[in-house]
Amino acid sequence: MCGPNGRSTISWTLAICRSDRALRMRAGLINRIEWIIMNFRKSTSNPSAVAAPIRGYYSNAVKLMSGPLLFVSGQLGLGPDGRLAGDGDVAAEAEQALRNIELILRAHGARMDDLVKVTVYVTSIDYLDAIEPVRTRYFALHGPASVIVEVSALALGAKVEIEAIAAVD
Repeated sequence: MCGPNGRSTISWTLAICRSDRALRMRAGLINRIEWIIMNFRKSTSNPSAVAAPIRGYYSNAVKLMSGPLLFVSGQLGLGPDGRLAGDGDVAAEAEQALRNIELILRAHGARMDDLVKVTVYVTSIDYLDAIEPVRTRYFALHGPASVIVEVSALALGAKVEIEAIAAVD
């Protein structure tokens, strides 16, 4: 039995399989090249001064190599020992979360004044008054753009989580 171009069906099938394998190999190479390019465009960090991320699939901070932005992952009020600060005290959790952000910024040669945006997640909007004095200590009169969002729950039973974006060199 013959396939296209007078080849036997078996040799035609082998040619298709070889072609498919070559396409899969090229796709794998393209995926590796894309991964290399992406990892040259950003760098991640997990400074030892703050608790490691509670899951292995994210970093405490990501810095763009092509621009001056540092994205700080949401920080819970975890001390270096990985335990929540304050035993249920939302102000103590906020204080530790902001201290963690400050330590991450320092690891990148930045300060709290370099923050351009923060997002605060709380499990009750009523916590706003409790964390306001803490925020006032960390942010100057003209602090970063900010939003507070009430959520139904946070990891590890935390009451507050703060993420940030900073302009760094």
